[in-house]
Amino acid sequence: MLSLAQSLTLSDFHQMYAIERAYYDPGYITPPQEAFRWYQAYPLSTLAVKDGETVAGFLNLFPVRQEVFARLLEGTFNDQEMELCHLADPFSGTGPLPMFLCCIARRPDYQGQGVGERLLQAGVEAYRAVAHRCGPIITDNVTEAGRRFSQRYGFAFQRESDHGSSIYMQPYAAFARRVEGGGSPV
Repeated sequence: MLSLAQSLTLSDFHQMYAIERAYYDPGYITPPQEAFRWYQAYPLSTLAVKDGETVAGFLNLFPVRQEVFARLLEGTFNDQEMELCHLADPFSGTGPLPMFLCCIARRPDYQGQGVGERLLQAGVEAYRAVAHRCGPIITDNVTEAGRRFSQRYGFAFQRESDHGSSIYMQPYAAFARRVEGGGSPV
């Protein structure tokens, strides 16, 4: 039975890496150990839907530091290079939080089971307390499916990156409304 994971282990992050690896080259994937570090410091950075011990899909959604967001928008920052120091604590400070939808992926054998929609809704809910501070949200899409996802969810194309991906952006509030309104099936 599919359920939102209450806690994740390094083993889960190795499963997530394998899910991503099914779709694109490792040159675009954060190593599992580093992604696990994100999660240990900021548990909202990674949400996963599991079927028993199997990760069916996951979402990386988090605020990043202003300078990282600027580089993402310029197309000069490959999120494979993302380290813990690049993330921003969503619950400290009062300033704006530029958001990065770093990854949403599911195992192909869970297609049509609502994994993506469940993850997106959980992600928006996780940041509800700071949603008023969430500014723009950006995606960095490596695959054609990622580009279609960004377009379906209202992101506007910005540019091609220097590492062969497509950058999309929109206001976080518009993204949250679209997800809460049922968005588009993932």
